[in-house]
Amino acid sequence: MDQERVEAYFRERMPEAEDLRISAFWRNVGGMSRQTYFADLEWNEHGQRQKKRFTVRMDHPGGLVVPVPLWWEYRCHQALYGTEVPVAKALWYEEDAPWEPGTSSYIRETVPGISAPTQLFAAGQEELRAKIGYEFVELLARVHLLDWKKAGFDQFMEVPVDDRDCAMHRWKYWKGILDANQVEPRPVAAGLYAWLRQNAPKKVDRVSLVWGDVGVGNFIFEDDRIVALTDWEMSHLGDPLKDWASALWRGVGNLLPKEELFRHYEKVSGIKVNEETVHYYTVWINTEYATICNFPLRSNYLGKDEKDATIASLALNIVYGCLDAGLREIGY
Repeated sequence: MDQERVEAYFRERMPEAEDLRISAFWRNVGGMSRQTYFADLEWNEHGQRQKKRFTVRMDHPGGLVVPVPLWWEYRCHQALYGTEVPVAKALWYEEDAPWEPGTSSYIRETVPGISAPTQLFAAGQEELRAKIGYEFVELLARVHLLDWKKAGFDQFMEVPVDDRDCAMHRWKYWKGILDANQVEPRPVAAGLYAWLRQNAPKKVDRVSLVWGDVGVGNFIFEDDRIVALTDWEMSHLGDPLKDWASALWRGVGNLLPKEELFRHYEKVSGIKVNEETVHYYTVWINTEYATICNFPLRSNYLGKDEKDATIASLALNIVYGCLDAGLREIGY
């Protein structure tokens, strides 16, 4: 990343900021779908020296790792900011970033706090985990009860035509991604997609905004409060119970017992948790993650002179692990 070009971009976007400079600039460790950098800015405004941290999100220069365009995440932040769902404010999107030509990027404000789960799972933090667990449930309920039409999500997201389509419109999308990016036969994936099609839920309580990639590590907390939800690239309109499968897959059950999470969710959201549906989406999550991690093997690894070990790990580790877990979920 060219820090001088990033700094010049901020000067262009913030003409009122005098003597603007980046005092610190570094790449975030963690997260594989995009590159994330932090920029600490200082400038003079109205006779006062101002300081603020910004986040720069950027696709990998070699190509997409997750088959969802970056503008999708940017639009989600725009739509959610100012609602009851806390997210960072998205500022500017560039399809062709000046600091990395040919690569899309956007800049958002940085919400102070931490996302790494180390503190949550330290010894003696049972009370903190419980507090964060209850707050997570309440924020997830806010996501699912959000008036997504008023927020404008139907302007760029496909709206399911009926209850069964809550699953099937995304089934078509991910099955298409798998078929278009085969590098070897995937009979287990084909079998899991067939099972998902055959067993798609026929009854959904409501069509909700689905966060998509839910769980520990994908929210920011400060002290004992969750201050922002992150990682919206997998969001869509559909069955809210899909988020529970993702949340449990990504460790939320280690904050509070599953039964307590579901009980509190039903109380604050009014949405009944059907555990058979959650099981269905657990199979879905494993199939979806296997598809996602298969994707960059063709798009961002094979045929490239420089091999990315992270992408190789995704394709050779997570893919097979998720396929195995999916088979186990359906009884094999």
